[in-house]
Amino acid sequence: MEDLISVIVPVYNVENYLKKCLNSLLNQNYSNYEIIVVDDGSTDYSGKICDDFANKYSIITVVHKKNGGLSSARNKGLEIAKGSLISFVDSDDYVSNNFLSELYKNMMLYKSNISICSMYYCFKNKNIKRISSNSLSLMDFEQAFIEMNRGNYFDMAVWNKLFKKNLFDNIKFPVGKKSEDYYVMYLLFEKAQIISYVPKHLYYYVQRENSISKSKNINYDHLYAAKQQLDYIKERGYTKLINESYLAVCSSYLTIYDFFLKAHVKPYRNFIMETKQYLKQNFRLIINSNICYSKKIQFILFIISKSLYNSVFKIYRKIRRVQ
Repeated sequence: MEDLISVIVPVYNVENYLKKCLNSLLNQNYSNYEIIVVDDGSTDYSGKICDDFANKYSIITVVHKKNGGLSSARNKGLEIAKGSLISFVDSDDYVSNNFLSELYKNMMLYKSNISICSMYYCFKNKNIKRISSNSLSLMDFEQAFIEMNRGNYFDMAVWNKLFKKNLFDNIKFPVGKKSEDYYVMYLLFEKAQIISYVPKHLYYYVQRENSISKSKNINYDHLYAAKQQLDYIKERGYTKLINESYLAVCSSYLTIYDFFLKAHVKPYRNFIMETKQYLKQNFRLIINSNICYSKKIQFILFIISKSLYNSVFKIYRKIRRVQ
């Protein structure tokens, strides 16, 4: 008998994407699962779409709640989930029909507590595969932590993963924060200890211009989460992970700067100076680390010339997506 999987789908004003998301979940070839849809105070037709699906399909449960943000919606889903396993799917994304079955098979094969798959970045006219690895099958906490922070094969997002539900005992998503996944993922990896990876592209991450990650309200929480992670690693005495945590903070500084560029908002002078200073302080660490060359070049470009960095960033964005 397969374990019951609870798939939690937080919903807020995604009427143009929600049907595709829910239909992809209804087409799973895994037999024992429930879909918990949390309508987080939508003001468009998303709530009605949720109810229409729930009235038609018994495996769907809908909860309507006052808007409280993504963390609040996910936490509500966790409260009512009946499954011993948990998966998260964002309501503007969709999944392959073997998303649950492959993650579950991988978890059973390696007796892991978290199972991870690869994914597609979905732009308007094409999908781009994230690079995957055939040699990353089984990881301990330290290995998973390093891979997560380098972001080559997977990152801190919770939506391309399958979790043992008990991992969330005493771990909740931080209400009122953006980059909520970053605040909890290293804690979940630490608690899990055994993490497995399947190099199949099973999750479709839709890139839309009006999503949270493209907002003109700059998301400094990504940086705050990275600094909180660094403090935690120091406090817990994970000496092998301290340098990796400093590099993660360096990377987060540039992630925030990139948010400014994506939103076409002029970066604050003080933030630019703070970013450059932090990168310079950790320059030796950056150069001597095992991070990929493209990331090293990114750091060096910013230190040398912000204008040059901006130009390269724009070119990269044009190459990566279809206009």
